[in-house]
Amino acid sequence: MKNISISKTLYCILVFLILFLFQSQVQGQDTSGSDFEKEGLKVGVVKNSSLIKVEIRGKAEVINLKDLYTLLGINKLDRTFRSIASLERMKVKGLSAEIDGEALLAVISGSAGIILLIVDANDPSIYTYTALRQRIVRKGEKEDLYHSQEEGIQRPDLVSITSSGVAWVSMGEGGMYVLNFVPLVTPKHITTTFEGSSSTEKWDIKVLGSNVSVVDGEKILLKSVVYSGFSDDANSKKSLVKWNGRSRSSDEFTFNIVEDTRSMAGNDMLLEFSAEELSKLCNFKENASWESIEIVKPLSNLTREGISFMPHVVIARNGIGIIEIPTQGDEIRFYNMGNKPFDPNEKDNPRIFRPAYSINGIGTMFGYIEVADADANTQYLALFSPQYRFGIKVELKFSVKKDYSVMSTANFVNLKEGDGTVRASVGITTLQMY
Repeated sequence: MKNISISKTLYCILVFLILFLFQSQVQGQDTSGSDFEKEGLKVGVVKNSSLIKVEIRGKAEVINLKDLYTLLGINKLDRTFRSIASLERMKVKGLSAEIDGEALLAVISGSAGIILLIVDANDPSIYTYTALRQRIVRKGEKEDLYHSQEEGIQRPDLVSITSSGVAWVSMGEGGMYVLNFVPLVTPKHITTTFEGSSSTEKWDIKVLGSNVSVVDGEKILLKSVVYSGFSDDANSKKSLVKWNGRSRSSDEFTFNIVEDTRSMAGNDMLLEFSAEELSKLCNFKENASWESIEIVKPLSNLTREGISFMPHVVIARNGIGIIEIPTQGDEIRFYNMGNKPFDPNEKDNPRIFRPAYSINGIGTMFGYIEVADADANTQYLALFSPQYRFGIKVELKFSVKKDYSVMSTANFVNLKEGDGTVRASVGITTLQMY
């Protein structure tokens, strides 16, 4: 009996050792230099594979990035890939999963590009991801780029997760650099170009609230302000004319200001704004009314919580607002979108209002030059999209001249010189989530 007991004990020890070795090979592969761990979140790149290990408050999962070759042109993640992560509230729809709520946002960057991985915080087996093939800018000397991520060693990639989204810097064309941004509310790829400096050793991404900057030590290379979900908070107002029961069509609907009043009118729509409401909409001064020079333009239709709206942009001297008119019903939404637009003819002929703006052909993006309230010499190239629920303003390092023009394409807003040279560019493109 004693021999049988010893044999059983040895058998149990042997089984334990086999399981331990197997677990070490499958889940304990070499991830030194690529692990991220913070506040119950763990993300690790399994070296020389397409596998990512994630753990969220004790719940673990090994994720296989099956579409890695399609996205980045590689089959395996090498030792250059590093990860950072954060717990965020997100609403993302991918080809294989839809996540609405608390999620792990992991950003994994390396020599081939950058990966955005979003994992359901309650069930890590539910995830979606995308990747972009880019040359990510890194700081420091080449020989110091890929030391293990020990405490006190600065992460080399210029990548950051902000309160509004993910920001990183990549190489552009013609010696230019690109600040990339993906907002959390509706993941889209936002890009803006800027001029760099001779060395990236002291480069960094600085985030303060909605302000995102790229700096070289004390020098600011790019200063931008992001407006993620800017169109979500709006005031509401009912039409004085009751809806006639027929759906409004953007092809037939006409909407504009009523001169020398605070009213706006459309086919079966009449809105009477107070002085305070016009101030909220377009930064009007106390007791002001429409001047008759304001510009009203339609944008493409959008849907909010199952309700279809026809947004109209209202461009005034002191600000820019949006009025969203429902295709059915008589209650509208309105909100401010931007401050004073730049008018190159304002000094020469203040009676004529010709601001520098542009709407792309499909009505999804509005671009313009904005003048800072405090300093009229500070100018921004701005892009706003109610459809994408996102806006961004980029401070210009030069003064806009009279022969400059703002041109909006399907995905970009470009500021061009008179000869057609692009001086600044901001873009929004769709992210394919797998």
